[in-house]
Amino acid sequence: MASSALILAGFSIAVWSQLAASQTAVDAWTLERLQVQSVPAIWIDDGSDFVRESPSSGDGFLQVQGRLQVREGARLDPILLAEIRLRTADSAVKARVESAFAVGASIVMCRYLPRDPQGWGGARMAVSGERSIALSRASAAAPLKLSIEAASVDLCIAFARSAKVGEVLLLEFGGRSFTVQLADKPTTPVTAEGHIAASFLPLAWPIPSRRTVWIAAAGLLALGLGLFASWRWRVRRQRLAAIDPRFLPGNGASGPRRVSAEHCRTNFVPVGVNAGPGKADFAAALREIQGERFREADALLAQAISKGLPATFECGAWSLRGQAAIALGNIDAAIDCFLKTLEGPAVTTQAALPAVLHLAVIYRELGMRSDAKRMEAVAKRLAEAVKGFDLELALAPEMVKRIRNDARAYRQTLRMSAWSRLSTRVTGVFKRSP
Repeated sequence: MASSALILAGFSIAVWSQLAASQTAVDAWTLERLQVQSVPAIWIDDGSDFVRESPSSGDGFLQVQGRLQVREGARLDPILLAEIRLRTADSAVKARVESAFAVGASIVMCRYLPRDPQGWGGARMAVSGERSIALSRASAAAPLKLSIEAASVDLCIAFARSAKVGEVLLLEFGGRSFTVQLADKPTTPVTAEGHIAASFLPLAWPIPSRRTVWIAAAGLLALGLGLFASWRWRVRRQRLAAIDPRFLPGNGASGPRRVSAEHCRTNFVPVGVNAGPGKADFAAALREIQGERFREADALLAQAISKGLPATFECGAWSLRGQAAIALGNIDAAIDCFLKTLEGPAVTTQAALPAVLHLAVIYRELGMRSDAKRMEAVAKRLAEAVKGFDLELALAPEMVKRIRNDARAYRQTLRMSAWSRLSTRVTGVFKRSP
């Protein structure tokens, strides 16, 4: 009786030990969140980069994805690549069993290890941190084995797709079978226990081609240039709004007047006598200029010209108005007044010399070299003609410096005005009704 009890106890211990060992082996690792879908190609490591590989048959691949988790303290033994298989669960569908074409991991998208790694060392892919998967063989003729050194990894397995394939498939992995449903789009996968698992997998974005990268870079560059141009235009608008009105062009923002042949005269007349109706205003303007009240002097000279002056004195009035505009910093008005001085029917040397000296400096600073050279030539002829007169043959250095500063400000205003005119025209074109 005692021996029978001992035999029964020993048998029970053996059975429970086997069951416990079996349960431990089953729970050592899990493969969950499985899903399978058809893809036209996969990306395989060729040793230096990932290249796109398509099957020769043109049917594409069946790509299985799932989360492989290894219990803490447990270990997943290497798995023969040939023993990772996929077959149709429906026995009515005559489809052959497919072994794994390639294995890899999902890192943003599925990337696969080389199918035939060179050497015994095989190939290894780092997943993240210390996690990795590898393919290796014991010898040159030995079969490939998959090793996983990670507590969890998003596994990818590619199988060549045959023409006949059912909707429900069986995945054989590590000596266990898993049921998974095929769909054109990712659907809720079925776990090994037959329960519906929660959908989980990172989005698989394709690796862009070099042409796509260049197009994207060009688009970003164009966008950056557009934003920079818009910013520069806003800055120009703000600067233009803050400019002193005396620097704004007075002839429709079309730029300064140019020198013509009538301004390059060589014959001059004497001053004569002022007997016109504007004589009193002209004399009052001279007193205002001596008192450096240039704005009042300009107004009086304008009245004198409108009332009437002899031709020589009208020429002189325009020259004085140009000098008053220079004192006020109005380069645009100064150019107009000095050119009107040289356009008169009777031009005196006393009026023409200050006009051409000022115009030569202004045009030179504005970058209008041809106009500056023509005025410099007229100034040279005038200097030879008035050697016996008590006239200034050159502008004072401080006056030249002031004119140059005002001319530079005027030139910058012209540039911003040109952008403003271009923007107005473009806006008008787009706003024009069809």
